[in-house]
Amino acid sequence: SGWLGPRTALRPTRGSSRPCSRASSPAAGPSRIDSHTRPLKEHPERERVLWATFAKRPFEAGIAMAEQFARQRGIRFEVLVEVDVGGNRCGAQSPAETAHFVQKVLESSALRFGGLQAYNGGDNYHRDLAERARYCQLTNEKTLAAVEKVQELCPLPRVSGAGTGSAALMAELGTLTEIQSGTYVYSDTTYRQLAPQYLPALFLLSAVLSHPLPRRIIMDGGLKSLGTEFSKPEVVGYPNLEFQAYSEEHIQWQVSETGPLPAIGEKVRIIPSHVCTTVNHHRVCYLVEGDTVLDTWAIDGF
Repeated sequence: SGWLGPRTALRPTRGSSRPCSRASSPAAGPSRIDSHTRPLKEHPERERVLWATFAKRPFEAGIAMAEQFARQRGIRFEVLVEVDVGGNRCGAQSPAETAHFVQKVLESSALRFGGLQAYNGGDNYHRDLAERARYCQLTNEKTLAAVEKVQELCPLPRVSGAGTGSAALMAELGTLTEIQSGTYVYSDTTYRQLAPQYLPALFLLSAVLSHPLPRRIIMDGGLKSLGTEFSKPEVVGYPNLEFQAYSEEHIQWQVSETGPLPAIGEKVRIIPSHVCTTVNHHRVCYLVEGDTVLDTWAIDGF
C-alpha cells in the first residue's frame, strides 16, 4: 500500500523493455508531443516509439505536427487513432472517418499505425451491473463497426479500451485486444463499490487538527490534497466518522455514533473517493508495509 504525504504523487510503473510514452488524451499541440518525446530521447540505443492518439480536427493538421516532431527528433511515432465510442469527447465520429484517419497514418513515412483507441470512461461508473453491461454493449458495437471498417484497409495491431469498472464486461464481448485498466492498482471508495474485488491500497496520511464540537472533527487535507468526485472519502479504523465537507486545506468529519475517536495530532489514513485526481495533487508516494516505509516513488508527470 502507499501513503500520500504533503504535495506528493506517484510515478507510473515501468515494466517495458523498450522506452515508450503513452498519452491518455489526444496529442493536441507541439508542447504536449514534446513532453512525451523527452523520455524516448534518453535511450537512443533502443527502438524509439511514441504511443499517442490523434483526434485533432482537422486530423491532417495533427498528422503534420507529429511528422514534423518525428523528423526533427529522430523518433518514430506509433499512433493510435481514436474513435468516439460513446464518450462524446474526442475521436473519429464514424467508421468511415476512422478508416480515413488510418489511411493518412499509413501514408506517412514518419508514423506507424499502432491500432485504435476505443476508451469510454463513462462505462465504468454505472453502479447497477446490468446497466453497466448494457452501456458496454453499446460501446462494443461502435468499436466493432470501426474495427471492421479498418480491417478492410489493413491489419489491426491493437484495439485498446476499457477501465477497471468495465474491463471484465468488455473482455467478454471480445473486440478489444488491450485493456487500459489502471485504478484497480490502488482503488478508492468509489471503485470499492464498482469493482469490490480490488481493495484500496493508497491512502492520504492526514493529521487530526481540532475537535471543536463533540460531533465534529477537523483534519488537514481538503481540496488541495484529495480528489472529490463520485462518492465520499473514509477514515480507516474510524467507521463512526462520516465525511461532512471539504475546504481548501481541511476536511470536516461528523461523529455519527459512539465509538473511539482519533486524538488531536494523531495521523490517520484517508481512503479517497477518486484516487486518480488525488494522486494528481502530489509529488511522491511512500510505499509502506505496516508502518515501515519501504520506498519513495516520485512522479515524472506531476
